[in-house]
Amino acid sequence: MLVVWLVVDAIFFVSELYLLICLKLAKDPFFGIPFFHFFIVAGIGGILSVIGFVLHRFLFTEDLAWIFKLGYVLNSFGVTLATLGKLCIVINRFVVMRNGRLLENVWTRRTTVCLTILIMILSTAKSAPYLFCSYSYTIVDNVRYILFLDSQCLVSEKPLTSAIYFAYAVVSVILTGLSIRDLNKMSRHVETSTRLMVLQQQRKMLIVTGVCTISHIIKGLHQAGFSATWVLIAAFKLTAWSAVIKDSYQKRGVWCDFEPRNMELVLNIIDVILISAELYLLIWLKIAKDPFFHIPFFHFFIVTGIGGILSVIGYILDVRFILVEDLAWIFKLGYVLNSFGVTLSTLGKLCIVINRFVVMRNGRLVERNWTRRVTVCLTIIVIVLSSAKCSPFLFCEYSYIEVENDRYVAYFDGKCVVSEKPLTSAIYFAYVVISVILTAISIRDLRKLSKNAEIATRLIVLKQQRNMLIVTGIWNMGSNSCFPIDQLKCCDQRHVHNSTLSLNLLGLGCHDYFIDASSQSSTVQGGRQTRFV
Repeated sequence: MLVVWLVVDAIFFVSELYLLICLKLAKDPFFGIPFFHFFIVAGIGGILSVIGFVLHRFLFTEDLAWIFKLGYVLNSFGVTLATLGKLCIVINRFVVMRNGRLLENVWTRRTTVCLTILIMILSTAKSAPYLFCSYSYTIVDNVRYILFLDSQCLVSEKPLTSAIYFAYAVVSVILTGLSIRDLNKMSRHVETSTRLMVLQQQRKMLIVTGVCTISHIIKGLHQAGFSATWVLIAAFKLTAWSAVIKDSYQKRGVWCDFEPRNMELVLNIIDVILISAELYLLIWLKIAKDPFFHIPFFHFFIVTGIGGILSVIGYILDVRFILVEDLAWIFKLGYVLNSFGVTLSTLGKLCIVINRFVVMRNGRLVERNWTRRVTVCLTIIVIVLSSAKCSPFLFCEYSYIEVENDRYVAYFDGKCVVSEKPLTSAIYFAYVVISVILTAISIRDLRKLSKNAEIATRLIVLKQQRNMLIVTGIWNMGSNSCFPIDQLKCCDQRHVHNSTLSLNLLGLGCHDYFIDASSQSSTVQGGRQTRFV
């Protein structure tokens, strides 16, 4: 269940980070008012607190104690920063409501900066004492792990945290109540439609403030109960309850002992974050009303993104799970999805490179030099080729391994994989050669056109073309340029003895894994060290 909550945290983490970036980069002056400034500050505090909390989910050995302490300091700093940031929002709403003219800039820029520096200093002062706390330990399998910070340090800290939450709750409830009363008074005397719109806007901002207040009051009640428990245990030496709390902390390390095998969990979370972000971007591009986002460049950008998402889903099914013989079809589905997605992504990027080349060769920089019919035909060809590339895997046999009298799917038959790798390498090699040549020519053409740019409108178009070429160049120098070397290395090492089974990481590298079927044991050479643990 904790894994589910970590995934949920990761999704909300990305969403909040994206929202904060959009607010910070927004060109509308309205998003530069103090309300949104402190909204960003509170959001940054929330993100830091989540990072610190996630670090606490791991059980660290004694030599990695500094990571645990870093997580606690980050969590404390982030929570305090978020609380004080929300308090500034509440005070700002109150000041605006008390001002009959509803001026948002009642706080000057200097006042806003000074308040920001002040709450950062207070947050640092609140979290700094933890740097000097000692640790309590637990021993698991003769290994000494960090259990938590010293109880004396926590007993002195929890009341302070509760006091901050209590002060926030009291002040925010009073000021929010007064702000709502002032808003209701002003709503009764609305004379113009413009003022009505302003009041509606203020009402929405007060709703946000109210939600922040309620959520933080709930946190405050939780902290108050938790700190009261710690104080009672320390004051009355309730050893039985102390043992219960100690046991609850030990359980956090049962599933997330900080060892290489548990990096699979971290990688899963990263995969979920990146899939969520890319899926959001693709949906946004697809439903965008601006005709500019419907040119062939963005069409194949979406095709490439879909291929990338499918390849990651296939990789997770194929590598992250150990499947029994009855569920072998899931393993095959994952491999087919991965192969289809990687090929679709590669050919989609190749279409983008060719499209940039064609646009640059056209002196007028017309984006729609490929008609809709041409774009659709190319998309169908890419899908057909990707399907043809992955369809042979549907007929592959499996290799198995037995662990504790259970038969698991290890990989495909060696002959099937050996015949596939040269084709994969050829596709990557062709992509790299063609894309490097065409991108270089496109850059040269762009430079020539830039020298003759006389009109401001044409200069803007050229800057836009340059940005598109930068995206194309990043793809060429990124992961796809490294894949052919990995794939060729796999092809060279694929011919192995029948008693061994060669495995490879799909699209992420080609380290070989040799499994001795005769002894029913596995030796993994590379990153996936616990597939059969």
